[in-house]
Amino acid sequence: MRSYKYLAAVAALVLSSAAMAADIPAVSGPVSAPAFAAPAAPASKSSSFSWSGFYVGANAGFVVEDSATRVVGPDFNYAFEQAGFRAKDDAGFTGGGQVGYAIEMGEVVLGVEADINYLGSKRSFVNGNDSAKLEGDYFGTVRPTVGFVVGEGLLAYATGGFAYGKTSADVSPGTFTTENAMSDSIVRTGWALGGGMKYAVTENIIAGGEYLYVNLGRENYFEDSAEAVRVRDESINHVLRAKVDWKFN
Repeated sequence: MRSYKYLAAVAALVLSSAAMAADIPAVSGPVSAPAFAAPAAPASKSSSFSWSGFYVGANAGFVVEDSATRVVGPDFNYAFEQAGFRAKDDAGFTGGGQVGYAIEMGEVVLGVEADINYLGSKRSFVNGNDSAKLEGDYFGTVRPTVGFVVGEGLLAYATGGFAYGKTSADVSPGTFTTENAMSDSIVRTGWALGGGMKYAVTENIIAGGEYLYVNLGRENYFEDSAEAVRVRDESINHVLRAKVDWKFN
């Protein structure tokens, strides 16, 4: 009698489970795994602006000469300052033009640039009525550049290469036993090193700033003069300038 009660309870449980299952809506087709959103890719420093292409432009700024100058004669070899001369370094104007080409490879921009510029550096020495003056005439460079895109339309770069220029010297009568005023000029070569920033104002206009250390080497003035005195000069110039370029598409 007790076994009939157990069978009846089991039958009731099975029937109630079947009824509950019938109330659950059926799901057709395979069950897919829950979808997860992929993490966002890190923002790139590259922009829609392309740095690749030819460009021409103009520049203007100032230059400070920081040269080492000595007087060389048969019985002496000393700096102007040691001879009692008062030295004066003047900042001067520099300006010119440049042409170049760049190619962009991801966030790296490689290029080459050539420029020619007026060199307004001046250095004078005075001792009583005696004086000597050294001046720059022009300088130019041919330099490879390596840049990195650091923001939307913003480029930072380093540069260095060949430099050339022309400088002149004037010595007054009576200076270092000279009987006549002397003038001489030298076309010289050296090297340049620097860097800067560029910003793409539009698709074609690029503005920027640049610093260059320009070393035009060590030369002697008045080598062909009948006078015994020589002026030995190592021309070093610090150039800080603004630049504007037009890039061809």
